Amino acid sequence: MNMCVVYAIASQKGGVGKTTTAANFGIELAREGYKVLLIDADAQGSLTASLGYTEPDRLDETLATVMGNIIKEEHFDKKLGILHHQEGIDLLPCNIELSGIECSLVSTFCREVVLSKYIYRIKHDYDYIIIDCAPSLSLITINAFATADKVIIPVQAAYLSLKGLEQLIKTISKVKGGLNTKLGIDGILITMLNNRTNYAREIVTLLDKAYGGAVHIYDSKIPFSVRAAEASAEGISIYKHDPRGKVQLLMKTSQGRCLQMAKTSSASKIVLNSFNDLFGMTDSENKVTEVRDVMIDELFEFKNHPFKVRDNAKMDELVESIKEHGVLIPGIARIRPQGGYEIIAGHSRKHACEIAGLTVMPMFIRNLTDDEATVVMVDSNIQREDILPSEKARAYKMKYDAIKHCIY
Repeated sequence: MNMCVVYAIASQKGGVGKTTTAANFGIELAREGYKVLLIDADAQGSLTASLGYTEPDRLDETLATVMGNIIKEEHFDKKLGILHHQEGIDLLPCNIELSGIECSLVSTFCREVVLSKYIYRIKHDYDYIIIDCAPSLSLITINAFATADKVIIPVQAAYLSLKGLEQLIKTISKVKGGLNTKLGIDGILITMLNNRTNYAREIVTLLDKAYGGAVHIYDSKIPFSVRAAEASAEGISIYKHDPRGKVQLLMKTSQGRCLQMAKTSSASKIVLNSFNDLFGMTDSENKVTEVRDVMIDELFEFKNHPFKVRDNAKMDELVESIKEHGVLIPGIARIRPQGGYEIIAGHSRKHACEIAGLTVMPMFIRNLTDDEATVVMVDSNIQREDILPSEKARAYKMKYDAIKHCIY
């Protein structure tokens, strides 16, 4: 494959086989010869434990470590924390420390795309990245949606699972309209099905009637199985634990369909309501964010930028880091009416790229008004240690004027 495909496995309700789906989907892709990274994005560490790392809270380097480094803008090895599983997949584990990171995200600039910054660095090493989300619509889950190409939604054939599905699909649509325009729902996977009961069959019929016209529902329905639970307890896949069982055959069928869609890009045919359709947002309010590799000579300084870019020891360190690792955190820019891009955040990184001899720089492209861009520019720079009092005063004045314009 030429490009990495990022899946988010998500469900607002717990206990629906989400983690089992993520683990076995990843291992099946690895069995097909693909390079796969599983990311445990649930503070409970269920995926980590189900792959044999039974005490995730004892791990020193996890997803929380990686996201913490990104929030603090610290440089780190992109392989930090990654473990290799016996069945051919890589795993970035998780533990309770992710709960603390989620608290930190509340006050973090561009908090919804912290995970995207990591995926941007690591995705070139893999064919597939699969993120096992927490059973909640938390900031971490929003981060997963903001970086994913496709979402798989495991749903148990039960009333409470359907009740949470509507809000989950609305949230995915909101992210698609505001943060990640490439996001799509690959399909709904019915799990833990007891097809012998009328109740379960009625739920499946109701699900197909309510969502089948807009979202693909996999033909393969995964039955309830003690074997699947045993496999998780042993830290291996259902393919290794029960290679001739019915569950592994059905999971392999449904995951083969995912693989086919990834190759043909047929998932793009699934249409989701946008944020505008759901909530009546105007185009001027819809701040789309995407990452682009932008030519250095197409990047222009922010008008009346109050902060000076300095050639000092910190700049030397940044240049050396970029030479060795590339730009770890993309800048932020918006399209200029006269052509090119106006830098909102990343002036120092651009200067370091020029010194390092780079011709392109990754940028988050956002659709912002002059006043909105001013506020973002000030907020993303004001905490720097090398800012002069005069620069800080000028920046606060620019932000005050911009906010006043928004209010009045």
